Amino acid sequence: MIVRKFSVCLALLAGLAVLLAGGQAALAAQPSYDTLRIDGGTAALPYEVWVAWNPTILPLPDGSAWAFFSAQTVDASNNLGTRKLWVSKFDPTLATWSAATALPGGQIQFGATAAVDAAGTVHVVYTDRADDSDASFGSIVYIKSNPDGTWSQPVPVAADPNAGHQLSPDLQLDKNGGLHLLWQDQRAVTADDRAAAASNADIFSSDLGADGAWGAPVQVNVRPDATTNASRPQIATDGDRLIAMWSIYDAVSGLNSAARIEWSSRPIDLSQPWSAPGVLMDATNGQIGGRLLDLASDPSGGVDLVFGVRTDTSSVVDVTKLQAGAATWDQPVQIMSGDRGSFPSVAVEADGTVVVAYNIGSGESVQVGFTAYVPGSVRGSVETVATAGEAGAQGRPTIKIDANGKIWLVYMHEPAGGTSDEIRTIRGVVISTELAPEATPVPATPEATPAS
Repeated sequence: MIVRKFSVCLALLAGLAVLLAGGQAALAAQPSYDTLRIDGGTAALPYEVWVAWNPTILPLPDGSAWAFFSAQTVDASNNLGTRKLWVSKFDPTLATWSAATALPGGQIQFGATAAVDAAGTVHVVYTDRADDSDASFGSIVYIKSNPDGTWSQPVPVAADPNAGHQLSPDLQLDKNGGLHLLWQDQRAVTADDRAAAASNADIFSSDLGADGAWGAPVQVNVRPDATTNASRPQIATDGDRLIAMWSIYDAVSGLNSAARIEWSSRPIDLSQPWSAPGVLMDATNGQIGGRLLDLASDPSGGVDLVFGVRTDTSSVVDVTKLQAGAATWDQPVQIMSGDRGSFPSVAVEADGTVVVAYNIGSGESVQVGFTAYVPGSVRGSVETVATAGEAGAQGRPTIKIDANGKIWLVYMHEPAGGTSDEIRTIRGVVISTELAPEATPVPATPEATPAS
């Protein structure tokens, strides 16, 4: 969570030339940031960002983009509104973001994941909850953009009276335009476990059919006992396959660290079921899982994973690749270390260069950093502080790379007062691919076992 408070604005920065723990910061002039506003009719409304859920951004082929974030508006009497999911669109002609408007649905919405197809239609899935009463559960819903710029009404993806809280959806578009979804669901646990905690859950998948309807949900993980739960799924494609990944928590690990990271694969054409889960890594060397990893499809083939292993306030962050069609992952390469690497967001350029944004620092001072990994390198690039000069704390980044190779960044900004009340974006983040100084060797990550 970002906690440093401030309210100073800055437009154009020339970077930061300081030595940070784990690597030297790169000098790079960054474009100015934009602050997203919420439409209040006659004036923009102040708001408080829901820091538990990262904002997301989706650039479109025509140069526009959509940004999604969960927040509560604040009225003149300092009263908070409901936790809605807000959406703002970037107009490339005017070079401005529209005032954000709320997506349709209940009083509580979060966890947006989005994709745009070849026709320019934007597909969005998020958790929608009527209210915060005990009888109300968050359900995964699907909407899509209409040609007139409006949104369709929310449609439940996998409604079930025993689904409980459906959380953390992740949407993937395959090379043929098919849509595939993973999420966290409670339909396979007992009623007592559903009532005890939303974390008592499994991972399910569904695919959008040619008829526009979502297929029957399929459980992806295998639950060995009632104390073992799957959480925070991610999905990518290596071309002909879908790759799924999730964190496993059990009675021994608790919720401070995943016990292990599991993965599975399945053809995009549904010709075979999900493979038996394999183990990518376990918690031998420190805290893993949850918010310490991100998976991304690689346009040059395969999928790339950035993951951290954390001990106290220090992390070692590696990158590894699953080649297209492969059953085992490549040997991990360390790309950074130190007090950095939380909440990584990964995107891959057309040539296979892996770009990762993440939190630098913790406690009272957090910024957004970038590192690149060029395939075949022995380590990551020097660190770029994308938010250098923005006094105070910024964090919880999400990045995407558009069709022209431009890096889009959305992140949270927290001013004085104890709450995060702004979402900011940067278009065209400039990063370095110069190799970072050689790092101190660290223990090797355990070898992954294949999904079979």
